[in-house]
Formats: sequence, C-alpha cells, structure tokens
Amino acid sequence: MAEFTVRLRRSFGLMDAAADLAYVDLEAVKAGRTRPEDLIRQRALVDAFAGAIVSWNLEDDDGQPVPTDRDTIRGQDIVFISRIVAALIAWANQEADALIGSAQVDESQLAMEVS
Repeated sequence: MAEFTVRLRRSFGLMDAAADLAYVDLEAVKAGRTRPEDLIRQRALVDAFAGAIVSWNLEDDDGQPVPTDRDTIRGQDIVFISRIVAALIAWANQEADALIGSAQVDESQLAMEVS
C-alpha cells in the first residue's frame, strides 16, 4: 500500500476545530444520527482543514488526483477527514518540542498510511 501524504500549513484554527470535534459522536455520524450542533462542528473542522491543506496524494477510483479545494474537501467523508486530523494531532504532539521557537516553519508535512 502506498503511503498517504498530506502537507498542511500551520493552523491554530484547525487545531481548535479538531479539539471541538472531540464532542462529536463519530459512530452516530456514521450511522446517520447527527445532531445539529455536531454538523456545525464538522463543518468547522472541514473548513479549517480545507484552509490548511497544501497538497495530498489522494486519488479517486480512476487513479486521478483528488483536488484540495474547499468544495472537494467538503465532499469527503467526515470520518476520513477526522482520521487525518487525528493523525496530525498525534504528529504535532510528538513534534511540538521541535517546532517551538521555530518561527520560520510555514508548513508541516504529515505522512501516514490509511487502511
């Protein structure tokens, strides 16, 4: 399986939206039982992710690159986007010490495998 790579700009808005997602029951979302307040949190996360993404190597079923514009990101499954953001948070927690004090870091790269 190829490595899935996402490049993101540093974004405190994304981290805030990700923290807010902790209040969303993703199992209920997958089952189609989404509360209105969860929809607002999901939309905020997706919009923050769309604003932070620089690139990814995601391909559609025909092997064509999936664009990273806001509308395309909004069309992705919220659980998929949440997994990417969760991996970003895990990565950020591991790398926080290296990033602190480095004001010249404009983008972060996140590499992970998605099964």
